[in-house]
Amino acid sequence: MGRRGRGPGEFDGLRDLAHVADTIAGSDRSGRLQVFAPDGGLLRSVARPTFRTPSLAFQLGWFSDWSLLAAGFPPPRDTMASRLVAPMVLARIDPTGREQVLDTVPSYEVVRTGGGPPLPVQFAATYRVVTVGNRYCGGHQRAFVITCFDRDGRALVRTERAVPSAPLPDEAREYFRTTTLRANASLPAPAQAQLREMIRHALADRTAAFGALRAPRLGSSGWRPFDYRASMINQVLVPTSDGPQRWAVLGEGGRWIAEVTLPARFALLDAGRTGAECSDVDDVERVVVLRLQRP
Repeated sequence: MGRRGRGPGEFDGLRDLAHVADTIAGSDRSGRLQVFAPDGGLLRSVARPTFRTPSLAFQLGWFSDWSLLAAGFPPPRDTMASRLVAPMVLARIDPTGREQVLDTVPSYEVVRTGGGPPLPVQFAATYRVVTVGNRYCGGHQRAFVITCFDRDGRALVRTERAVPSAPLPDEAREYFRTTTLRANASLPAPAQAQLREMIRHALADRTAAFGALRAPRLGSSGWRPFDYRASMINQVLVPTSDGPQRWAVLGEGGRWIAEVTLPARFALLDAGRTGAECSDVDDVERVVVLRLQRP
C-alpha cells in the first residue's frame, strides 16, 4: 500500500501507522494522512491540518474518527530563567480542521548556559502521551502516574505504581558525552569547548520513573522502564537498546496485564492479550512474536 511521493496514496517519508477497525492509515513527515481499505485501495487522503493556535505544531496520534491529537510548545513566561520546565499544549483537531484545546501540561526541561539559547536537558523527565482508540493516555515521567482521557479531555482512568527514582548513573553521563563529542568531532576548537560546557550542564540529576509509552491494539497500552541508551533526545522515532528491553502491558481499564522482554535492538510494534510483536533493526529486518509473561 502506498509508494514514495507527495500525491494521494503516497508518502514523503513514512512516519507512523494507525488502524481503526478494518482500515489502516499512515502519516508522513509532512503531516499528511493516507487511509487505506483492507484490499489496499485508497479511501481518502487528508492534508496536514492548519492550526489556528500558533504553538500547535506536532502530531501525537490519531483517534478512531481520524481526528488528530496535536501538541505545541508556547513560549515560557520566564524567558531569562537558567533552568525551567516548558509547557505543552494538547489539542484535538477534527477532520474538518476544527481545533479543541484539551490541556496544558508540564513538558521537557531546558537549561540556559553561558547566555546562549535554552537547551533541552538530556535524560530529564518529560510528558509522554499516546492515543488508544478514542482515548489518549499520558503522564509526566517524574512519577509513574498515567491517566487516560476521552478525546474531549475528560479523565477516565488513572494507573499508579511505586517506581522509585534514582540518581542518573555515571555510565549514562559518559554515554551521552562520548556519543555527542564523537558525532561533532569535526567542529572547530571553540565550538568543541562550548559543547563540553553544554554537556556538563544539560544533564538530568535523576532518572525518569518510566522510559516510554506505546499504544498497541486491543485498547491496551505499554510502557518501558527508563533506559538511558534509548532515551536520548533526537533519537530515532522508535529507539532501541543495546540490551534486552522489559515492557509492561496495561489493559483498557489501566490494569497491569503482563510483561514482555524484547531482545536487544528490537523495537516494539504491537502488543495484545497473548503476545507482542517486535521488529529487528539490525542488518536484516524481521518480525518476532513473543508470549507475554503473566504476573
